[in-house]
Amino acid sequence: LAEKWKSLLTGQSSEAKERENSIGNGSDWSEWVQAWALRPWTAHVAEDADDSGTLWAVYLGASETEAADWSRELRLALDLQGIPQPFDRKYGEHDGWRIDFGSQDRSLHCVVTGAGLGIAWEGRGGSMIEAILKEDPASHAVEEESLIQVKLNSFEWSWFDKWAKQWSRTPYSVTFSVRAETNFFRVLGDLEWADPVELSSEPWAFPVDLIRDPLIQLSAMRLGPESTLSENLLQPLGFGSEVPTQAYFWAMPGNPIQTFFAFPSTRSMDELKKWIPDLTQRMGEMVKSINMGEVVPDTDGTKAVWSGFPFNIPFAGVVESLLMGDVAGDVEKSEDEPKPSQSFVMMGLFPPKMSPNPVPEALVRQFSENPATVYYSWEFTSLELKKWGQFLQLVDLISRPRLTSELVKEMQSQGKEVQVNPKNAADELILEMGKMFSNTISLWEAESSTHWTFNRKAPAILNGFEMAYLLRTLGGSNFPEQAKVIPRREPAIEREGPSKPMFFYTQPQKRPAAKPKANPGLTEPK
Repeated sequence: LAEKWKSLLTGQSSEAKERENSIGNGSDWSEWVQAWALRPWTAHVAEDADDSGTLWAVYLGASETEAADWSRELRLALDLQGIPQPFDRKYGEHDGWRIDFGSQDRSLHCVVTGAGLGIAWEGRGGSMIEAILKEDPASHAVEEESLIQVKLNSFEWSWFDKWAKQWSRTPYSVTFSVRAETNFFRVLGDLEWADPVELSSEPWAFPVDLIRDPLIQLSAMRLGPESTLSENLLQPLGFGSEVPTQAYFWAMPGNPIQTFFAFPSTRSMDELKKWIPDLTQRMGEMVKSINMGEVVPDTDGTKAVWSGFPFNIPFAGVVESLLMGDVAGDVEKSEDEPKPSQSFVMMGLFPPKMSPNPVPEALVRQFSENPATVYYSWEFTSLELKKWGQFLQLVDLISRPRLTSELVKEMQSQGKEVQVNPKNAADELILEMGKMFSNTISLWEAESSTHWTFNRKAPAILNGFEMAYLLRTLGGSNFPEQAKVIPRREPAIEREGPSKPMFFYTQPQKRPAAKPKANPGLTEPK
């Protein structure tokens, strides 16, 4: 498999030559991809925070030669307008360099050791990266048969941490390893919670009237009593104190954003309908912050609809659905007996298709018959990657500040670049990659209240959302700012940093090593 990837990336295969016009010349970035993806490596990640925001450090296991090459390429890639000049410094007995971003009181640290490369975004002293360097180098070795190994400790900056808080707020440590099997990748994980995590074991309430075939994605998830879903979404919408114990996410083909979310409620439909006026008002207040359309109640009194959102019709409301009998835990009933049903809260970005086809029971049994299932997801990754790439692009467009003519003139008079619609370097790559992948299946299981395991079978290691989110973050003009998932209008501010994406300049023009300039910026500041 590694040899096949190598031939694709170096342009030595017929497949690579066919793609060359649309992707670009593979040799421009193939060496960088091979150095990181086609060899075993580990990543140990640490995270902290202070009054100014999140700090992080990562240590990548590699040989000293590889680490030195990576350090040099990163330094060249950051040679962009607006990036301060780096200077050399020592980290204990190891050589490294640092870039200071004055307005943020932050520094980017990079250090080479005999066991790998350390990179950190923290204060001037570099205490986090130095702490990782003091660890036993053997702890950065890759497990046998693994291509990649990643260790995280309650890493708040990561997308995974936001998912983990749907189950518990207790600290955790997690290790992921990636292996190459016959024609796919296997991702295995172990999650250790500091305190026991107790989730509801009630039967899965699968809404057969809501989730219909054809599907391109289906996920089922247990939720903890302190789930951030309730705190960050439902309570601000006035839903009350009820905390969901399970939730479903699914997507259908056709409209790229035909994605939905639902969870069962203990309240009756009559009770839930009383919530709709308050829901409409609160959603309307949120929409006012981005000045785009308005939220109106539907005529049947069951949902609030966002009118004026570009290309979509987002909605939130309540609906009653029959349950799949086996999933609901029912014994066989005669046709004369009433079938189980339940009220649901449902949200989506576009009105769902009315399909006569039920979801195959075999798919639902993948998670419903396993009492240890905490999270299950199946998806057609090519379509999910394309969908999330378009959605994140739309969110970014909505979230950009609207520049008044007066502000544009002021910025121009100060010699500032005015970018009304800056392009993300990842968009074309996401569209091309959206033709390449088959199914991805992911499963979290609770072996005990403190030890969970993860198992994923995937053609590209990451699922569609993870790839789109990572690529748009790396390709954004304000990296390391993360890609936005929720529309949020921001004021126009002056940022210190690059005016072009950093890490998509992965193979900068080679140049001979320059001699240090007689320049105060190349020495360690006092």
